[in-house]
This record gives sequence, C-alpha cells and structure tokens, in this order.
Amino acid sequence: MPGGAIGEPSCRLYLSHAEDEEAALIDDHGEALPPFAADQRLRHFLAAADFAEVLAVQRSREPRSGLADFARALDHYHRHDAFLGTPPG
Repeated sequence: MPGGAIGEPSCRLYLSHAEDEEAALIDDHGEALPPFAADQRLRHFLAAADFAEVLAVQRSREPRSGLADFARALDHYHRHDAFLGTPPG
C-alpha cells in the first residue's frame, strides 16, 4: 500500500472537504486529489464530516470509548461505509 498501511508511521492520510474537489488534481493512480494532498503525497481517508460523525456515533454508543475504540470505529466505517455495530442493510 503506497504511503504505508494505516497504523504505520509512514501512513499519510487526509480528510476531504467538498471544496477540495473543486481544485482536484489527478495523481499517477487516477485518484483525484486536492493540490495540498498531491504535493504532500497524501491518500484520502474519509470526508471530514464523516470522520466527525463516526466519532460522535461511537461516543454516543459507548461513552467511555478510548482511542482504540475510535480507531476501530473509523476503520470499520472506512472499510464498510457503515457505523460499527450497525447491522448490514
């Protein structure tokens, strides 16, 4: 995986915003990236709003969530486009 696997120090990700799409550049792999992400060789992780919502949902379901719980919830959402603990639709 270019840039390192999630959890490795070499992993470099960014959170997107709708405005990022307006000035997107196409990288070597055909992925549309905002200029700052292309310049820094970052990979897209999630939209910033989705990131915040995943954290809020995790906190509401498990108020005593720790860093590992939030990381698991974010990873699950990134892989499945669904909140952790939500039955498949």
